[in-house]
Order: sequence, then structure tokens, then C-alpha cells
Amino acid sequence: MTDYTQLSVRLTPCNDDIADLAAQNLADIGYESFEPVEGGLEAYIKTDSYDREAAKEALRTLPFEISDISLTSQEIKGEDWNSEWEKNYFQPIVVGGKVAVHSSFHHDVPEAEYDISIDPKMAFGTGHHSLPR
Repeated sequence: MTDYTQLSVRLTPCNDDIADLAAQNLADIGYESFEPVEGGLEAYIKTDSYDREAAKEALRTLPFEISDISLTSQEIKGEDWNSEWEKNYFQPIVVGGKVAVHSSFHHDVPEAEYDISIDPKMAFGTGHHSLPR
């Protein structure tokens, strides 16, 4: 499993535009994913690619007047995140009391007239999103 470093970036001032450009600058040096948070963002990079000084430099080149840049980091040990999600977050659903949709790893599946077993993967969702109206 690949270990990642989470870089917590706090910028003063900060708004959506500044956070978006900060994420783009970090993406340009190898950061893979981002989560907006109050006052900045959380950025993730493979630990073997993490370079604090490179991150500082990428953020110093933002085209805004930034009075303060605060960085903290922590290592996140690699896990099989898909497996963790499957075990902890994906739960069976029952549609109209007649159709149960679940995966093969669920054991306490509600009784229903129709039983559909589908294992969630990247190319197939879980049915837990809302439907358009």
C-alpha cells in the first residue's frame, strides 16, 4: 500500500478562488487530491514525493496578496481504502419494500421479494445518491 502525506494549508486571506489556485499550484508539483476546508485546503501527495519547501514555493507564487501561509503535515499509512469503504459505509438498501440491493459481503440483508446482489466497484455505484427530479 502507498503511504500519503496530508498537507494542511491555511491561507490568510482565503476564499474559493485562492483555494482553487492553491490546489492547482500543488497539483502541478504532484499533489493528487484536495479537500476544501475553512481557511484553506487539505492536499494529499505520495509520501515519497513530499517536499515541504516545494509546497511553500508553489504557494508563494499565488497571484494574490497572501499575508500568512501556514502548513502542517501528517503521514497517512496506506490502506485498501475501497475495502474500508465497503466494510464501513456501503449498506444494503431496500426499494419500496420489495427490492433489496446489497453486496455479497453483507450478511444481515432485509427480506424482500427481489434480492439483488451487486459488489460495488469503481465502475458501478451503490444506489445511495439522490435521484434527479
